[in-house]
Amino acid sequence: TVREPKLAIEIDGPDEIVFGQSQKYNVRVLNPGDAAASNVLFKLVSESGEPLEQKVGSIPAGKESSFEIEVTARELGQLQINGAATADLELTAAANKSVAVAAAKLEATISGPPLKFQHTDAIYQLQLTNNGRAASESISGEIRLPAGITYVGGLPEARVEGERLVWNIGNLPAGATKEFEFTCKMDQTGNHPLTVQCHGSAGGQASVEIETAVQAIADLKLVVID
Repeated sequence: TVREPKLAIEIDGPDEIVFGQSQKYNVRVLNPGDAAASNVLFKLVSESGEPLEQKVGSIPAGKESSFEIEVTARELGQLQINGAATADLELTAAANKSVAVAAAKLEATISGPPLKFQHTDAIYQLQLTNNGRAASESISGEIRLPAGITYVGGLPEARVEGERLVWNIGNLPAGATKEFEFTCKMDQTGNHPLTVQCHGSAGGQASVEIETAVQAIADLKLVVID
């Protein structure tokens, strides 16, 4: 009677990972043969990290060895998890699991007056939408204020840091929209660009810019000479 060991691999876990987050996967190295497989070594190769080696040892006939691995999504698109096992008698087995990487997709639009007079207030409307498949959390907003423009108010708990105006936007689920309105005072004449940038988890980021031209108010004097 000739007995033969065999090797097989199964990788079980979620079919989707949120960008920047980690998920655990269960790896099963099986011996469907009728003899023990000795010196079993498992190797994992994924696009999101360093290769992993796991010494399994000996697997009796009809038995299996299982363990957990953690995978982090660091790139957008499809994540490939490749597992391979080797053992004595030149036994080999391989398995592949394709995982979709879900990410947030933030899009920002801003509207406001293209022309204002000096020493008057300008009101701007900002809209932020998440068109991705994953929620973006802990989003921070930043507006770069050029010299000649002073922030008046409107944004929740906003603070001025040098030429930047920053505030906490919070979380934005997939498909959700948040709207903001803020007021700035036009102190100096010229063309003043306002740049808005938003950054959050799950790869969510957006940038938008608007420019307002500021002109001086005419100062006319009438003199009547009798």
